[in-house]
Amino acid sequence: MEILLAVSSILNLVLLAALFCLYHREKMGRAPTRPPQITPSPAPDVPQLPENGLCKCPLFGEVKLSQLSPETLQSCVEQELAARHFEVWLQPKIPVNGRGGLQAEALIRYRHPEEGILPPGQFVPPLENLRLIYLIDLFVFEETARRLAAWKGRYELPVISLNFSRYTLARDDLMDRMRAIAEHYDFPFRSLEIEVTESVGDVERAAFLKTCAAIRAEGFGLSLDDFGAEHSNVAILAAVKFDAVKLDKSIIDRLLSCERNQIITQEFLRTCRKLGAQSVAEGVETQEQLDALTNLGCDYVQGYYFDKPLAQAAFEEKYLKHPVS
Repeated sequence: MEILLAVSSILNLVLLAALFCLYHREKMGRAPTRPPQITPSPAPDVPQLPENGLCKCPLFGEVKLSQLSPETLQSCVEQELAARHFEVWLQPKIPVNGRGGLQAEALIRYRHPEEGILPPGQFVPPLENLRLIYLIDLFVFEETARRLAAWKGRYELPVISLNFSRYTLARDDLMDRMRAIAEHYDFPFRSLEIEVTESVGDVERAAFLKTCAAIRAEGFGLSLDDFGAEHSNVAILAAVKFDAVKLDKSIIDRLLSCERNQIITQEFLRTCRKLGAQSVAEGVETQEQLDALTNLGCDYVQGYYFDKPLAQAAFEEKYLKHPVS
């Protein structure tokens, strides 16, 4: 029986890989005549700076990077973190048909003194280019651990996921830093889930697999983000045990208008069930999308149809103190 299940799962993965290949060829409007050339990414400790040497970021203003040392840039980010100008907001993941408990994703925001709350798209890219994004990722990790510890014993704890950048995952000291933070807070590690995205060329595959295994071995949850995006590798599902897999928003956007997307989603959900991973659909914005995902058997849905990201106090008030059944 176990052999039959294994063979069935492999066949599902092969079918899913073929469907994604067809989907992306259709989205591009033509089939490639030769395999795409992959340009190796630079080593994680070598920043990729803009050609003109200028960096536009709310944290730095517009500066000429050659005039600032890496230590100065890092100190600037650390000062903003210490001043609590960064905040962790939560967006709920809703169980479909009431199956399972409440979950959420932790998302970073920056409170600008003049412009108010800024979304990550305005500051994450330059911090990734400067290889300083790990400071933000570990800040979100600690804030989530702190919040879970504060809620323990008061509420039924939600599972909260947070995303680690490919550059954070590539750090040799990542697991040591995670342990050092987590041991200061009393919370069940399984209630904190790390979202990873496998990007070919960005993180060496063997190191990526080793880091994924170490995260799970430490007791944290592990989920695969952006599955179905162009950089997705279906084979990763066979190499890593994930607790959850998140279907990319690009698939959900065309779920109702494209029959091929419906087939892909159906096979994705079937594969998740066979692999023992929860399925999550992100970017759900309409009742029609929810109905379709419900009929297909999706486990969790996330998107503005249910709620936008909320400040932690607002999330606690709405979803933990006075949850709507």
